[in-house]
Amino acid sequence: MDPAVGMAPDLAATVRAFFDEVLVAGLLLPDGWFGGRPMENHHQLTFLAARPKRLLLELDEQLLLSFSGAPIVERTTSELALRDGTPTLLIRDFRQCVFEYLEYGNDTPHVSTCAPKPRARRVW
Repeated sequence: MDPAVGMAPDLAATVRAFFDEVLVAGLLLPDGWFGGRPMENHHQLTFLAARPKRLLLELDEQLLLSFSGAPIVERTTSELALRDGTPTLLIRDFRQCVFEYLEYGNDTPHVSTCAPKPRARRVW
């Protein structure tokens, strides 16, 4: 069995467990916070799929993130909310992230590519 195939369910389980715990999360992309200032917006997981070389996450039925390559998903903590131990989901080591979203209120579509920065390669 290809080892990558065995990894896909683990990615989904890690993402699902994170959102089961926190319910909502802010979205920090490689180029900055989505939708405003840090921790200003809160998003719910509405769809999740993990494939051997792709991870798909939909938030709020409006935002779609597609990570290609062999992303690594880690649950960790940070001080993003000025509180020690804030639960954080780190998605790193992806080759590319395609970010599609519909504007809230009018459904205007937007698409951008999140190329990972050499050391960061993360979202959340």
